[in-house]
Amino acid sequence: MTFRKKNIVAIDDEESVLINLEKKLNKFIECNFYGFKNSDEALNFIRENHVDLILLDLLMPEKSGFEVLSEIKDDENLKRIPVIILTVKADAEAIDEAFERGADDYILKSSYENELLARVKRILRTKEMEEELLNYERDKVALQLGGGIAHHFNQPLTVLTMGFEIIRTLLETQHPEALKTIDKYLKMCEDSAERISKIVDKLSSLKKYSIMKYVGDMHIFDLSLDNED
Repeated sequence: MTFRKKNIVAIDDEESVLINLEKKLNKFIECNFYGFKNSDEALNFIRENHVDLILLDLLMPEKSGFEVLSEIKDDENLKRIPVIILTVKADAEAIDEAFERGADDYILKSSYENELLARVKRILRTKEMEEELLNYERDKVALQLGGGIAHHFNQPLTVLTMGFEIIRTLLETQHPEALKTIDKYLKMCEDSAERISKIVDKLSSLKKYSIMKYVGDMHIFDLSLDNED
């Protein structure tokens, strides 16, 4: 796997907190640190860039950390980014609310020295493993879909190819009986073309799918037209 520096965004209205976070993280973790005092600027950056982790202060003057957290977790494109809450005190009610809104962890600002690096590393590693699994599943689905298309297209395409070859040969002979045979194979070609068209329609409107055993341990998408709901 190609190494990539992790992109970490911190949102806190106190400049000193951002400076302290950057120093500690850059000392022990290969990362690009982006600190923001303004939450809207931070959200714009997060939407436009690949971000691996967000450190979010709960108590901010213009927009609370709870609101920012909800915006992140309600956004389809951002909700998988892990968020660690930064809080001054262990307020059980506030921490519970943060978890309910989708926070992944929290750190007391007074515990930076002992907990910051360990928790950040754990969250980053978890996210990395999730991405690896997601990529594996995507590759697996792509392979199954490609195999399904190849399998289900193969038979009608073979019929089309064979039909055209036979028609070409018959046209060259100019035999009277050839017209009947040509009509027969044109119908076969027409049926095969219609079958391919239906498979394409099924693919374009696919909302759920099933897989079928193919060769050995390999499975492919079942695009059979005889098992439609």
